Amino acid sequence: MKKLFVFVTAFVLFAAFAQAKEVSGVNMPDQYQIGKTVLTLNGAGARRKFIFVKVYVGGLYLEKKTSNPADVLKQQIKVIRMHFTYSHVSGQKIRNAFKDDLERVAPNVLKSEAGKQFLNIFNFNVKSGDNVDLLFDNDTLTVLYNLKKVGSVKSKKLVDAVVNIYIGDKPAQKSLKEALLGK
Repeated sequence: MKKLFVFVTAFVLFAAFAQAKEVSGVNMPDQYQIGKTVLTLNGAGARRKFIFVKVYVGGLYLEKKTSNPADVLKQQIKVIRMHFTYSHVSGQKIRNAFKDDLERVAPNVLKSEAGKQFLNIFNFNVKSGDNVDLLFDNDTLTVLYNLKKVGSVKSKKLVDAVVNIYIGDKPAQKSLKEALLGK
């Protein structure tokens, strides 16, 4: 009985790792569950600062896989996971990055009350191994830090703007956009 338990446990662990996608040494889970909704990893890639500094590995989770940005925006529930690989990133640096990105893709959203609320959520520092998840549920954006809710903002314009930071016409990083879209 004990041998069977060890074999089953080893098989389950192997199956879990086999289903994860490895990007830059980080295993991104193949699925992301929110309540009863199970999302599938659409794509994953590394976010770099400059050319050589890897800040995080990002993954896009969707109800239905697609390589079309317009189809991503139409899906009610989606998640962007940022698995940080850099040793330390301050909340201020995260806020500044999102501020710069929103200025580029949707300056009107940046100036809105929703934009200000979103930026103010990032009052925490992250370190290598931490996850920050952006959960988009129709018109609400919820930020999770290591799976704990740290804030939420209701604004369809904000939701679309933040998704477009990653997969829009003016993405923060073109290679990450392509990776998230599974290209």
